[in-house]
Amino acid sequence: MGLASKLEHGVAFVRARALGHRLPLVVSVVVTNRCNFSCGYCDRWDGSGRRLDTAELETLIRDMAGLGTRRLILTGGEPLTRKDLPDLIDLAVSLGMKVNLNSNGVLVPRFIDRLGGLSGLTISLDGDRHVHDGIRGEGAFDAVVAALRAARPLPGLKLRLNAVMSAQSLGAEDALLDLARAEGVEVFFQPAEHRILGSMERNPLAPEVVPYRETIDHLIAEKRKGAPIANSLSALEYLRGWPDAPALRCAGGYLFCRVDHDGRLMICGRMGEYEESFDAVALGFAEAFHRLSPARCPTCWCASRVEVNQAFALQPDAIFGLAGGLG
Repeated sequence: MGLASKLEHGVAFVRARALGHRLPLVVSVVVTNRCNFSCGYCDRWDGSGRRLDTAELETLIRDMAGLGTRRLILTGGEPLTRKDLPDLIDLAVSLGMKVNLNSNGVLVPRFIDRLGGLSGLTISLDGDRHVHDGIRGEGAFDAVVAALRAARPLPGLKLRLNAVMSAQSLGAEDALLDLARAEGVEVFFQPAEHRILGSMERNPLAPEVVPYRETIDHLIAEKRKGAPIANSLSALEYLRGWPDAPALRCAGGYLFCRVDHDGRLMICGRMGEYEESFDAVALGFAEAFHRLSPARCPTCWCASRVEVNQAFALQPDAIFGLAGGLG
């Protein structure tokens, strides 16, 4: 990120915090709720319900650019199950946005020639081969490694692994860090929440509190020794309090928001009963964004949101970390 962009983001944070100025600097878009995996802690895989078509997504992306969005995060489900995804990436880049893609990696090698516009690629990996294949299916681990190696030659691309800390994966962190060192990437850690992602159902894979916190303590110690951990120290220290740490002051609705697969615009999709949403297709992106109320959720466990919120709280290490890619 260049100096001009850093200054722009810094000004946006100050204006949002001090003056209540609202700018959708970072927007996550769930381009599909269909996935080629069906992990136990997520229900974003069966493709049920409405999905925005290409024209609707293109209109939203143009509206975001007009309102000042600088980073677009494409997520799912598995975004690469959409055949029009490379075209959506190209459009956003042409409008001056940085584009990050969240993926399980399986389809990355197939589409690699069309992904050159990406600024960031985050690939899910929950542990070593035994752990990851146990959660997602045989061959999933090898697919991640193949995706990392296929994407590495892309110029200017920031590669990152994302690890969900569940009852099945606790204890696999050192193996993940060893792979990250070997492949020259960082790992972003976050807890599996008490609810299954995308639903209100209890998550049977949520970790036990004591071993989870012991693992976070270990990651904090490794981070201090220079391990390739993408989370900031201040964010790791906050995440250690899961599931009952005090609420963070949320930048949602001020600096970031999320558009779901059906066009509903919301703060982040993890607020449960506290969430409100507005139809960004019917109202237009700007109107839907400005209708959002301040976040009222009691805690925040989405690791990428914690980073933004720690920066919003003026934690220096979180602010510095955002220079490598907001959200």
